[in-house]
Amino acid sequence: MTPALFIFILNQVLERTKKQQEMERELTERMIQLNDQMTTQLATYEKDRRQFDEDRALWEAENREALSLIRSSMDKLDKTRSKRKGLF
Repeated sequence: MTPALFIFILNQVLERTKKQQEMERELTERMIQLNDQMTTQLATYEKDRRQFDEDRALWEAENREALSLIRSSMDKLDKTRSKRKGLF
């Protein structure tokens, strides 16, 4: 192998090694960025979920009487339907 060819191959290897290191660095930065973004989204979703649960509990407390009337009427309707099934 001639010295010029050896130097050429060595330069190619060094360039590819440098490119690989840059790609690894970029991928690591991207991974950290996405991880931070997902952590932020998770915190936001958990906050929204807690707020939803609080709102639902408040709504159910305000409408407890109406909900119990609806449930009792649905139970009566289900009983009527089950009695009618055997007729025909």
